[in-house]
Amino acid sequence: MVRVKSQYCTAPWIALYLAAALCDIVVPPQVLYAQNIQRRIPLARLELVRRIGAETGAPEYSFGFIRAIATFHSRILVLDSYGPDIKVYDSTGTFLFKFGRQGAGPGELMRPVGIITDSLIHVMDIGTSRVTSYDDAGRTVATKRLPGFGLNITRAFRFGKSFIGVTTPTLSPGRAEHQPNVFVVFYLPDGEGLDTLVTYRSGATVWYTPGSIVPWGGVHVDWFGDGGSYAVTDTLMALVDGYEGTVTWYIRDPEGKPVAKDTSHVPFESRPVKRSDIRQVKRVFREYRDSIGYPVKTFELETPPKWSVATYAFFDARGLLWVRNGTDAAEHTVWTVFGSDRRVLRKVVFPRGFHLMHADGRLLYGTWRTEGGASVVRIYRLLEE
Repeated sequence: MVRVKSQYCTAPWIALYLAAALCDIVVPPQVLYAQNIQRRIPLARLELVRRIGAETGAPEYSFGFIRAIATFHSRILVLDSYGPDIKVYDSTGTFLFKFGRQGAGPGELMRPVGIITDSLIHVMDIGTSRVTSYDDAGRTVATKRLPGFGLNITRAFRFGKSFIGVTTPTLSPGRAEHQPNVFVVFYLPDGEGLDTLVTYRSGATVWYTPGSIVPWGGVHVDWFGDGGSYAVTDTLMALVDGYEGTVTWYIRDPEGKPVAKDTSHVPFESRPVKRSDIRQVKRVFREYRDSIGYPVKTFELETPPKWSVATYAFFDARGLLWVRNGTDAAEHTVWTVFGSDRRVLRKVVFPRGFHLMHADGRLLYGTWRTEGGASVVRIYRLLEE
């Protein structure tokens, strides 16, 4: 089943305005893309090689919420936002040590969201609006603060000597005003401002009831998917339009700013959201509200215009671009991989429930939830085609 969550449930400072009963609505699974792949592309075969974590056991192998996975000097780094800390394992999955802890002091973390590795380990923390750098032993080396400019920046990536920031949608309970869009912005090198690179629609669906004290609320419907995604390295960026299926590639100009260079296409086609889609979401939403004692009998929905065919993206350790296209009829997750020549290299289909986060060579790292609800790391190997 696909889970539908209120947008308020992902933003604690907004959740106070709305009853917790809006969370966790379940919608039957759907296919995110409307058409099959348009041309023959190699389908990669996978082999499960390792699992890190368990439902019960030593705390070194227990995770609350895995926010990021990275590799560094043949080690595996797992960022657990519940610690918050970074647990370090060797290539066999044996625990070595951990670093980082809750707090706002040197080397401490509040709401870490990502890891970038080069000669050091850089952890992006939106709770303190800073990037903390650690050495291979987990010792703090440097800290850089990020200007906020009043935006709700929830992801940050280093781009040369500057940064790329990404916002999250915001909603305004009690007024028919909301911001369902995601902004990808470039921090100007002088640190004095931002330049918006792209705006795309999130997967948020807005329901509204005329005449109510709180006339509307946001519901994040995962089956439509965000209308686009992004991937950033130190020298390269890709912005993906999930409705048009286009990938725009950016490089750094001599001043360090991103400049559009090439365009590619995801090999899937989107389709408009149909009335039948909206009827199904309304039916499930109404039934759920009735079941918890908060009925909403008269309401309307504002949905994204199309189903997205690019809901997540990242660059792997070799610079290949991975784009998640959605789920197929069997709820397997479908990804497209672009090579260094900007062309589609292969299609990869992962088992139901696996969330890919990182790729290093032929090893693919992601999360999986056990039957008991525990979050674990799974590692797959791409087999020769």
